Amino acid sequence: MPNNRIFYAIHSVAIKDNDAAGTNEVVPIQPGVDVNPSGRWEVVRGAQSVGMTTTFNFEQVFQLGQIEVYEFVELEPEIEFTIERVLDGTKPLWFMTTGPRGGVTLVERTADYKIDVAVPVYRDSQTRATGLPISMCYG
Repeated sequence: MPNNRIFYAIHSVAIKDNDAAGTNEVVPIQPGVDVNPSGRWEVVRGAQSVGMTTTFNFEQVFQLGQIEVYEFVELEPEIEFTIERVLDGTKPLWFMTTGPRGGVTLVERTADYKIDVAVPVYRDSQTRATGLPISMCYG
């Protein structure tokens, strides 16, 4: 039986502020800089794995006097995005995924802050994840 497997050898993961304008620009790596106020994509350094899980929640609605379900109401989906990375002394993920200003505690920095995450895929003939990707998954 043949083994049909898709392997994307060269890919990365990038994060940007959800409120920022749409862009394809990536922030240059700046050692010692902990915030990205520009609204551009920022590549996660030392990423080992990336995963995404989506759960669609439904609520059953019954009609008075009936046994069968009258309607399924779709609730807001739950989306979980996990990134595993090595602790290498570069900017921690918490600085990349929390608000750059206005909060002292972690709860204040994450309360209303939303981010976009992208996983660009590059040609397997490249040695680094740079330049124009052949495909990109983001949301």
